[in-house]
Amino acid sequence: MNKNYLPIITPIILFLTGLGFLGYSYYKSTSQNPASLSVSNKYKEAIVEVNGKEIGKTPLTEYSLKPGTAEITIKNQFNQIKKEVNLTPGAETVITGDLGTSEPFSSNMVLWYDKSNNADEKIFISSTPQKAKVSINGNYIGETPLTKSRKEILENENNQYNINIEKEGYETMIVAVSLAKGFTLNITSKLFLKPIPKVTKKADSTPTYEVYVFAGPYLKRTNPAQWATALAYWLDTRGTTTIGGTSINYFDYFIDTEGTLYNGKGDILNKEKVKITEKPKEPLKIAFLDTENEDSSGLTKKAEETLKNLTQEQGDTETKTENTYEVTDTGVGYLNVRKSPSVGGELLGKLNIGEKVEVIEKQGDWYKIKYKEGEAWVFGSYLRKVENTKPEEN
Repeated sequence: MNKNYLPIITPIILFLTGLGFLGYSYYKSTSQNPASLSVSNKYKEAIVEVNGKEIGKTPLTEYSLKPGTAEITIKNQFNQIKKEVNLTPGAETVITGDLGTSEPFSSNMVLWYDKSNNADEKIFISSTPQKAKVSINGNYIGETPLTKSRKEILENENNQYNINIEKEGYETMIVAVSLAKGFTLNITSKLFLKPIPKVTKKADSTPTYEVYVFAGPYLKRTNPAQWATALAYWLDTRGTTTIGGTSINYFDYFIDTEGTLYNGKGDILNKEKVKITEKPKEPLKIAFLDTENEDSSGLTKKAEETLKNLTQEQGDTETKTENTYEVTDTGVGYLNVRKSPSVGGELLGKLNIGEKVEVIEKQGDWYKIKYKEGEAWVFGSYLRKVENTKPEEN
């Protein structure tokens, strides 16, 4: 290290919830000293560039940079972050974060000192998005952006301040810092949009699959491809989480509101070619990503079609499943569909003669069938099993 660096503050430990640790130091500023830069990226290695020139890979500390404004780029195969920072002579600028998978689903934090116009220690905190709640040593002090003096944040005799930056729908950032007389400590943060909303629902469950519905105000109108990839990344890096009362650390498939099908990594699949023809050992975990509603109640029709196409063996249109039945002549031209297996059961609708249904349970003379977005009952005497047929060969 350059001998001109004169430490005046004990090292600061930087911690972002779920992201890790990074040492942070400040040194006395002199015009003769070069600037120092420390960069880290959690979970994945990243390339670091200063003004377009590569200087190494994370984690990285460079002690001999030219002071002044510089453009710092942190990138890997998944995403990149570009930050314009002030490299202060004799001081260390720190950048840390999680590149994630795309701009919404990533985070970063930049810390640096600027000379103040008075002798008071100050701290400036900003965030993207704005109006994040800030607490210092457990005391709420306001929303971003804000500037506070050491006296305004309840002076600490050890000069150690634990800062929480949090906003609903985003991953919380936490950093421990010290202040220096005559300087302003600047903290800019960009929060990671959580791909898992606060409330999730299990929409459907069969021996073949389990469907979980994801919807929330901060995820509405999110790019579904980015969301699918981010959700897979989140579970891979943060580990098992409880979703709809079930502990989950991966999904087999994702389906969005338009019926687009993605694999467990978030890659788009050809939904016409992907079929599940055998019953899996465990039910497949499928996430429905609702980008249209803040509080989804179930799958869209397009998503239902994709799910049906995925989980049923498909062939020629003449091929029938073993549980397919059709409505026979009832004498009145239709068959009543009821909520319970009884003639007194609530009437839910009617089936036309010749209409085909999937039977999932039998209870005496009554058959439970799949009906619209749920299940219902019909009188079995008016159903006839459709025999499996194969398309004729040319």
